[in-house]
Amino acid sequence: MSYVNVHSRELPFLTRYIADLFTYRHLCWNLVGADLRARFRRSRLGILWAVIQPLAFALMIAAVWGGMFNVTDYWGFAIYVFSGTILWEFFSNVVVGSQDALKGAEGYLKQTRVPFFIFQLRIPFTSLVILLFAIAGLVMLQAVTQKLPTLGPHLLLVPVFFFVFILFGIPLAVLMSIIGTQYRDVRHISTIAVQALFFLSPVMLQRDILDKPELAFLSYVNPMVPLLDMFRAPLLYSQLWGQSDVIVVSIWIVALWVAALLLSARVGRKLVFAL
Repeated sequence: MSYVNVHSRELPFLTRYIADLFTYRHLCWNLVGADLRARFRRSRLGILWAVIQPLAFALMIAAVWGGMFNVTDYWGFAIYVFSGTILWEFFSNVVVGSQDALKGAEGYLKQTRVPFFIFQLRIPFTSLVILLFAIAGLVMLQAVTQKLPTLGPHLLLVPVFFFVFILFGIPLAVLMSIIGTQYRDVRHISTIAVQALFFLSPVMLQRDILDKPELAFLSYVNPMVPLLDMFRAPLLYSQLWGQSDVIVVSIWIVALWVAALLLSARVGRKLVFAL
């Protein structure tokens, strides 16, 4: 079957590409829905597992690590770990899961000229839905333990963070989908790298440990450090974002988008032959 665009090839490339994205937008939502149904299929609790799994992990870690490091506020530490776990799950899913985004769409991509971006959005959007449910569980835990943030302008940063986080996740997914398609060994390497990075991030590691001079560089080379700070600041500590965190995350987002656009332009439709 020959490759043909839904829209006229006489249109400028960017106009034609945006029009194709709009045409196939429902395919993206259907793929996200299919992923969610497949993940929670035949489960009595369904998407509630998006809350239960990280919550159970946080409670166990708070009990073990809290005892080791003499943490006096068990529930405060459990909320801290819970907030880090749900954000980390999004990151790890995007890094590792996105490598299968195009490989899993081989049938579509070899039969029609569907934009790659439709399938590259699949993992970030699916992970975002799971993250939103997990955050609802986080807020409920805060309410039960009477640790809700105080009312103030800092709460306006919570929805803004979702926008920032998805801006970070989408180009990362694009990069990993292309690299993972071309080089299959990257999946194994990235799995090890994500596991190593987990222990260098303030997920269950207390934040003040990373403030030591010899570890300060992690706040710049590990994007999850400032992202976790920005997520926790309004929700856990009733604070506004730190200027340095915003600058570092902005640089990471711009760098990822530039890299994703350049790599996408370089490989083009030729990537189909690597599937």
